This record gives sequence, C-alpha cells and structure tokens, in this order.
Amino acid sequence: MATEIADDLVALLRHPPGCIADLVAAISPGIYLNLKSAIELGKWEDGRRLEREQLEQCMQLLILYEAQRLPETERTGADLKKDCKSASMPAKGSVEEAGIIKIQGND
Repeated sequence: MATEIADDLVALLRHPPGCIADLVAAISPGIYLNLKSAIELGKWEDGRRLEREQLEQCMQLLILYEAQRLPETERTGADLKKDCKSASMPAKGSVEEAGIIKIQGND
C-alpha cells in the first residue's frame, strides 16, 4: 500500500494536472501523509533521497493541500510563536541580546 501511494505521488509530480484545483483534488490523504514524511525525513519510504527539485515540489504541494483542505490551526507552521523559544528572547540588537550589562550611576 505504501509503495502504491509513493508511486501515485511520483506520478503526480511528473505529470501534474493543468490547474491548481485539479492538482489539490488529486492529492489523497495518503499522498499528503507521504509528502509530510518525505519532507521531514528527506527521503521516500523506500529509502531513496529526495532530490532538491522533488523536495521543493513536495513542499509546494503540501502548502497547497493544507491551504485548501485544512483549517489554519492544523497547517504546517501554524502558531510557531507558541513553540518557538526565540519568541521569549530579547529583540535582535537589543542590549540584553548583546549580553551587555548597563550600569547606571551618578555621572
């Protein structure tokens, strides 16, 4: 079954439909999960590494699919600030970020 889904995905990448609506409609939930896995691992389920062009195409398909079929809160990258530790860090170029201690005294 997994090989069949991977073959469907490769066929979709090689011969995409003529319009975006048809392309998104051709992506089944199984293909979507295969896309996510391939992007995360950098390789197909059979162990073949994704070429750069394939990675870019997979990411584009993932974004299209999620934009059309998933609520915003379930999309890849949704609410990154919640899990991003840099959100609690001082702003770039600030005194705290530079590690500078400002001493105030009587001049």
